[in-house]
Amino acid sequence: MAEQDSTIQALPTLSAPALQDYLVAADTSDSYEPKKLPLDQLMQLILSSSSAFEVMGSTLYLKQALDANGNKIINLPGAANDGDAVPYIQISPLIKALDYITPGAPSASDRGSFIRVTCPTIVDPFGGFYLFYWCLDSSPSTQITISGSSVVASSGATINFDGSVANIVNIPKDPGMQNSYFHVAVRYRNFNYLSNISPTGHLLVQNPVLGDVIKNEDAPPPRNYSLVAIRNRLSINAEPSPDTPPGCSYLAEILFNSSDSTEITGTEDGLVRISSNSPQFSYDIPLMQSQSKWVHTRIASVSMFGIKTFTETMHCELEYDANFINEDFLNLMAIKMAEKIQTQDGQPLAAK
Repeated sequence: MAEQDSTIQALPTLSAPALQDYLVAADTSDSYEPKKLPLDQLMQLILSSSSAFEVMGSTLYLKQALDANGNKIINLPGAANDGDAVPYIQISPLIKALDYITPGAPSASDRGSFIRVTCPTIVDPFGGFYLFYWCLDSSPSTQITISGSSVVASSGATINFDGSVANIVNIPKDPGMQNSYFHVAVRYRNFNYLSNISPTGHLLVQNPVLGDVIKNEDAPPPRNYSLVAIRNRLSINAEPSPDTPPGCSYLAEILFNSSDSTEITGTEDGLVRISSNSPQFSYDIPLMQSQSKWVHTRIASVSMFGIKTFTETMHCELEYDANFINEDFLNLMAIKMAEKIQTQDGQPLAAK
């Protein structure tokens, strides 16, 4: 073998190494005795002694944070599960600048109780948010623009704001919008950036809402009110006030007790309430109320918005008429009592 001795540099090159091939190694625990070292053993030694990573089966696990040293991680597939890294293409619509986008002018239509605003759909980037800026004034040509970091109206009108993930928004109409001009513009945004503002759309609001037709105000109380008790029936009557608004209804509150001057507050125990479309009420006095000496009542006008306006409390002394307890009524009571009472020796009673 002496003729084959040479320096390492002079040895032939192993151009296709395999794990079963050997390296020459010096054994430090055996006086640096030259020995062969299998490549697969060398690989296991490197992997098992690394503080940065480990290999388990076919999976590489990092033991420390990965420092890319200023380089990109490329050829990353799209994320599908929690914990997956995300390639730029999946998040770029959410974070890219939008200064190249100017949305199309929005259009507005009066739908009676609300104004519907739509604008052309933006598909690149997809998944943004639409910001609708609007105002009301008396000018047909007000423009909504950006001044510094604020959205302003050329007329000085107050700018309102509504947002939507879709290119459409419904804006509820308030009383007082009728015969005003509605102006609206739109911007598009993602997590970080806003687009340019669109041209301004205009609409003359012509349809009234309920509050324009019927004012949200107190209805006047009924007038010429009265309370009469005749033959165990209460007759409670009044007349609507001449300026009573449309849609008004009426409420009667009735209270029985032994006082001749109780003022009803609406919180009393045993208070009876009756509603009607007109301020005329009839109420048959229950038998159990025959022990009460007085009845008190008041009438309220109730507006369409639920506002109640009461008359003063009326008082009437009761004289309970027992004549209504006729033969038929007594027979009925006798039968009911016979069902619940028996003689001392346990025999049931029979109605006469």
